[in-house]
Amino acid sequence: MTHSRSIPDALRWRGKARCALGDMASGLEDLEQAAALAPAHPWHLAELSIALSANGRIEDVRRIRDDLVERSERVWIPPSAIALAQRALGEYDAALRWLERAFQTRDFLCAVFPLEAMFVIPLPGQDRSIRDDPRWTDLVRRVGLMQAPA
Repeated sequence: MTHSRSIPDALRWRGKARCALGDMASGLEDLEQAAALAPAHPWHLAELSIALSANGRIEDVRRIRDDLVERSERVWIPPSAIALAQRALGEYDAALRWLERAFQTRDFLCAVFPLEAMFVIPLPGQDRSIRDDPRWTDLVRRVGLMQAPA
C-alpha cells in the first residue's frame, strides 16, 4: 500500500532541515517538490517563502504572501504562516503584527513559532533577526514558552 501523503511530507521536512543546516538550494528544491506533489498547507507555503527568499526569488515570496493574505479574507489561514512570509520579505513590523494576530486568535502554531528554525535562518539583505526585536521576546513570553526577564 502506498502512502500518497508521506512522500511530500518527507520532502517538506527534509527541505526544512536542509534550510536550517544552511543548504538553501537543496532545501528549496525539496520544498518546491513537496508543494508540487500535494496541495501545500499555508504553513508549508510560508516555509517555502523562506527558502525562496534565501535563494533570491523575492517576487515568488511576494506572490505567496499576497496569496495567503488574500485567502485569509475568505478562509482561515494561520496568521503565523503570513507572519513567516512577511519575515521572508524582511518586513518585521508586518510579521510581528501577524504574530500578534496569531496570538489573539489562538493560532495553534503559536506554540511552536518560538522554536521554529525558519524564523532564525539568515536571509540576504536582512542584517538583523526578528528574534532581536523586543516585541518578539514579549510575544514569546506571553505564549508561555519562556519566563519574563527578572
